[in-house]
Amino acid sequence: MSASPTRPAALADVSEMEPTDWNRVSTGSRLRAFLALVRFSFVRMWHIRQMGWVAVGLLVLLGSTVAVVTYGGIGWGLPQRYSFRFRTTFHDYQQRLDLLQMVPLSPEAMAIEVAVLAPYRAVMADPIFLQDWSFLFFSRWVIFGMYLSFVLPLFTLAFASGAIGAERESRTLIWLLTRPIPRSWVYFAKLLGVLPWSVLAALGGLLVLGLAGGPLGMRAVSIYWPTALLGSVAFSCLFHLFGSLFRRPTVVGLVYLFFFETLVANLPGSLKQLSLNYYVRSLFYHDAVTVVSSAVPANLDVYDPATPTTAITVLLIVSTALTALGMVLFARAEPAEEE
Repeated sequence: MSASPTRPAALADVSEMEPTDWNRVSTGSRLRAFLALVRFSFVRMWHIRQMGWVAVGLLVLLGSTVAVVTYGGIGWGLPQRYSFRFRTTFHDYQQRLDLLQMVPLSPEAMAIEVAVLAPYRAVMADPIFLQDWSFLFFSRWVIFGMYLSFVLPLFTLAFASGAIGAERESRTLIWLLTRPIPRSWVYFAKLLGVLPWSVLAALGGLLVLGLAGGPLGMRAVSIYWPTALLGSVAFSCLFHLFGSLFRRPTVVGLVYLFFFETLVANLPGSLKQLSLNYYVRSLFYHDAVTVVSSAVPANLDVYDPATPTTAITVLLIVSTALTALGMVLFARAEPAEEE
């Protein structure tokens, strides 16, 4: 266990005061102490905790997988996709059709062949359709699958859950709770201190996957980053609350992610509306719909997505409500010696 960190000067100025003197501390002094605590929390959180290294390792693995598909000859386009129906790639299947046309047929058979193969040939010859299909295919597996299911929640969990959890580990939580700063301020200051790291880590994960995906991946980053930003804030507020309520917030957070968010967000019906993942997924879906013109966005497998207005409103309200709830519960918490 690491040693206790250096205390901020603004907090140290009031560290020797008796509880009976707290009511004489001016609002300005409390505000300075609050800002000092925000800065102190921000500086302290640059250290990557164990859960953060797990998230980094997973990101390296996922990024490597995306890079292999992108640069290893497989690609994300339709011609490279393997068809189990025809037992070949679409590109090779088209070559077979070209050979079939060289076979002499009667006029009636030739007319039937043209009618049957015309839609397929039109699709394969449309560059806009092929570009949109590739973007949706990349989005489905990388953005909706890898990023939203693993990278975004794990990075926010790694940082946000440690804002107060780190104080427990270093046994400085009691010291914070007994300072002449309202406990609700302490909770909010810790959130403000960790939020930039949590958001930057989540957006950095998106950028890594985008770089691994080449030009197609960077296009996805430019389209999806505002939604990723909003989603990272909502998940950070949730996991910061977990960090204040539970002694093992990372364990609780992992159970929540893999046994609630991952399952419930993809279920039909109204139960999925209890999931943050559902609203972030809905915004990703609408982001994709706005940039494709010929492919079918149903390939993203989003069941009954919420409207953009509803999704944004819910995420903002939930973030605010979770922060307010955490401030109230933390203010009522009784300081106790940590094990």
